[in-house]
Amino acid sequence: MEATGQNTAYPIQTGSAIPSLNKVSVPGFPLFDTSVPDVYKEQIWKQDFEKNGPANLNMFWLSNDH
Repeated sequence: MEATGQNTAYPIQTGSAIPSLNKVSVPGFPLFDTSVPDVYKEQIWKQDFEKNGPANLNMFWLSNDH
């Protein structure tokens, strides 16, 4: 994202199967997908942080591939 200036570099699926979570989740943040690098996920989080400030709760899930 930072390197290309584009909003997305990967074909990603977003959203939650639990509709109420979509109201409190960052739009455009990818679902669990090990093909999407964590650096890319951090950039999406950073954009939201810079736009909206700190959230009341931040959760990061680093999968078992680390």
